[in-house]
Amino acid sequence: MTSAQLVNTCPVCGAEESLDAMLHRMIQDDEARRLIYEVITRSFVLGGHVARYLRLHKPAKHRLSMTKARTVLAELVPAVTGSFTRKGREWQLGRDGWDAAFAAVFRQAESGALQLPLSGNAYLFEVAMQLADKAEAAAEKQHEHSLRSREYRSDAATDIAAVAANALQQRDPALVKLDQDSARATPMPEHIKAKIRQLKKGA
Repeated sequence: MTSAQLVNTCPVCGAEESLDAMLHRMIQDDEARRLIYEVITRSFVLGGHVARYLRLHKPAKHRLSMTKARTVLAELVPAVTGSFTRKGREWQLGRDGWDAAFAAVFRQAESGALQLPLSGNAYLFEVAMQLADKAEAAAEKQHEHSLRSREYRSDAATDIAAVAANALQQRDPALVKLDQDSARATPMPEHIKAKIRQLKKGA
């Protein structure tokens, strides 16, 4: 699916506009559009989010400046397609995580709780970091649960082995002696076994 096939629909009048036309209207800069297309080639859904997200940086009744668009995208694209650095560490968020991060920003913008236009990616990255923290905490909890499960199975196996060993130690001494005598007994020669079989047939 190409970028031209993404259609932006006006919620008021229902007019449709292709992504190409919308980006050209918003930003007349080849480098900025190339960065958006890079995201689209990785994920069409995220590409649509990025295009919508750029609109949050656009001043009312004015075009989004080339300098601002390049600054936002140059920082955003590597983060969405790979990782970003904040607070002295590197953060990574999968496609579903970025999907949720953009959705949270859009909800805040639509509710009027977010002051527009945005000046950069700080708010989006803050949301992304919170989501990444939650994902890491969930993964760590699952890992600890798996470790506890393995330890429990190991302890259970040890207990069973101990019970079995204890049961063997508590066997009737006469049975133990019988087993030991049987193990030490000399096997019956094959020619004697054959003779016994012949005698049984003749009986």
